[in-house]
Amino acid sequence: MEKEQKQYLEKLLDWCNDTYSDWERMKPRFSKQFDLKSLEEWEESYNELKGKLVADLKEDFDHYQKAQNLYNQYKLLYRESQPCKEDDESDVRKIGELSSNIEILGQEK
Repeated sequence: MEKEQKQYLEKLLDWCNDTYSDWERMKPRFSKQFDLKSLEEWEESYNELKGKLVADLKEDFDHYQKAQNLYNQYKLLYRESQPCKEDDESDVRKIGELSSNIEILGQEK
């Protein structure tokens, strides 16, 4: 999801929250002037929209977290694959460290 689209969704979610606060405040007044079915339909539509916005933002964040974890693992693999210039320590130690770091990164969600 593009940055602009995410910002748009966040602003739309903020608008929904603000509008719903006003709705809650005005609902007693509306219920005196309008039929209950119309008010329920509005509230149902609102809840549907807000649910979709929250799901899209959550899904986007989950994808970001997964991508970030994959990138961190890639960086670690890349760094560990480079020859050591100063230290010529055992490759066995490096492989052991690498696998434990990958396990830790794989557990993050």
